[in-house]
This record gives sequence, C-alpha cells and structure tokens, in this order.
Amino acid sequence: MAYNHKTAELIWKNKKVKEEALLRKLGYSEDKIKMLYDYDKETFNCDRRYGENEDVTKEGFFNRQPAYDKVIIATIEDLLDQIEDLNLLSKLKKADKVLLQILLLRFFDYEINKIAEELNMTSNAVRKRINKFRKKL
Repeated sequence: MAYNHKTAELIWKNKKVKEEALLRKLGYSEDKIKMLYDYDKETFNCDRRYGENEDVTKEGFFNRQPAYDKVIIATIEDLLDQIEDLNLLSKLKKADKVLLQILLLRFFDYEINKIAEELNMTSNAVRKRINKFRKKL
C-alpha cells in the first residue's frame, strides 16, 4: 500500500491537538509545548520521507536479505517461514504453486526469461503473474 502523506499528516495533527490540550491542562508552558511540537514535527517528517521512498513492490523486494541473516532458503516453505509481514504471508499462502515458484526463482536472482524457460512459460506470462500479485498487495 502506498504511503499517503495527507492522511498521515492529518492523523498526526489530530494527535498533536489532543496532546497539546492535555499538556496545557497539566500546566506546561507554551515554550515547552512549542519545543515538543517542533521535535515531533521533525520526527514526523523523517518518517514521512522514509514512507514516501519505501516501495515494497519493486522487483528487488523479494531479493532483499539482511547481510547478517545466515538462513538458507532452498524451498518455497523456507521462503514462507522467513516472512514476518502477516499480510504478505497470508497472500502468499493463498497464491498458486506456479506463482510461488516464480517468486522463489526471483529470490535466487533468476531473470524473467530464465524463469519462463525453467517453468515452460512465456516471459510475458511470468511478468503478468508477478504484476497481478503486486496489485493484490
């Protein structure tokens, strides 16, 4: 799901209004409230920049693996065991075996043409399956 700046900012502002009202009620000075607002706004902007630049639907999403992670993935089950995002995991469990095989081969850095050759499909069919799955995310 894409990051929506307007929605995130609206939620953040609503929380800040409630927080500031509570701080005023508790007797905090306007200087401290302003200082806290500025700090929180900077933190929100950092999170916003990260959210806007994060794109989990790119081809490389299934290829990313932390350098410290020494887990060996050889089968589809191994790949599914390593997924922590419950939404993604549930969608992958519902996916057909051909799509899972395509994703596993992409995880192993196979090119689309090689995957098509390996699975006796056209490269266009492989791309369509990947794109259709992306849209479900």
